[in-house]
Amino acid sequence: MVYGSYLAPEYRDGAAIERRRCSEDLRKNAIFNAKKRTIGLDLPALNRQVDLNNEKRMRDQQRDEAYERTVLKGDYLAQLKERDECRLKRALQIEQNMFRAEYQRPDQAREFDLNDPDYVKHFNNIDMKTGPPDGPFALGKDERPMKIAHKKAQMEWEKQLSAQLAENKAAKCQQEVADSIEVRRQRELTAKTIAAEQAEQQCRTAVKKTNSEINQALAVERRQTEEAQRQHELEDNRAEIRNALYGDFLTETPHAAISSLGSRRVQVDRYKGLLPEERARLKHEQLRQLEEDRRRQQLQRQEHERWEQKTLAQARLGVLKDRQQGRTERQLREQLAQENQRLAMEQQKKREMFDKHVYTNVPSEAFFSQFNTSTR
Repeated sequence: MVYGSYLAPEYRDGAAIERRRCSEDLRKNAIFNAKKRTIGLDLPALNRQVDLNNEKRMRDQQRDEAYERTVLKGDYLAQLKERDECRLKRALQIEQNMFRAEYQRPDQAREFDLNDPDYVKHFNNIDMKTGPPDGPFALGKDERPMKIAHKKAQMEWEKQLSAQLAENKAAKCQQEVADSIEVRRQRELTAKTIAAEQAEQQCRTAVKKTNSEINQALAVERRQTEEAQRQHELEDNRAEIRNALYGDFLTETPHAAISSLGSRRVQVDRYKGLLPEERARLKHEQLRQLEEDRRRQQLQRQEHERWEQKTLAQARLGVLKDRQQGRTERQLREQLAQENQRLAMEQQKKREMFDKHVYTNVPSEAFFSQFNTSTR
């Protein structure tokens, strides 16, 4: 009977042998496959593994940093919230204590007369030798001390009430006096404000009047200045017309065009043209330049013809050299072909000698079948 993972020894050994055989077949396929075989280290695969590990490490680091930032932010917000809650709780406790101290004092309770520690001191008819009465007072048989106590308490209450009324009346009077003072102060402040506004309005009116007078004076001064400028421009125009009529521009004086910087320079605005001797001199200079241009062109033409003759001579010499070089190369090719033919014949004889005398023991098919049979 078989229990759990128990197997017979023969089945277990057979499974191990089959597992090793499958592993060996996979190893053969990985080693003997020329397309997938890798000799030595697979550097691209190792680099990919390193990159993947680095990326995983970076992602883990970024995740941890984000988690830390989230935790720190949550802690900070929790601290802020806790601080606000403590501050609010403290403020509520303070307000509660102030409310209790002001509106919930023990002496304001309805049953305070039963728990008053000074209740016995209110009785003045107690015998100091015998002490306060026990039975009659406690059982209510003798009500005179109680009535006296109530009467005294009522008188004390009326006294306190009268004091409170007097205090309230005094406070009301003080408030009325303060209100009247405030009203008087407000009236004085309003009067001062109105007076200040009136003074400011008068000041503005005076400033406007002053500005108007200054603007009128400036306008008069500007008109006078413009009139003076107009008269000055009119005088300048008249002087310019007079100078143009009687100056050197319209008098056709050739010597007026000579510049003060030299006799070869002229003033453009006064230049009236060339003199007869200047025209003759210019004509002579033009003829001389034409003659020089003609001689220079003739020299250039002769120089060009010399260069063309020299170029033709060099071209003929180059053709002769190319022919000589072609003949030399043809002779070299013929010699190389003869040498190659001789070497081919020698190699053929050598191959025949090896085939007949050296390569006589041909390997059989069994010699090649012993390779690539195992991966170990």
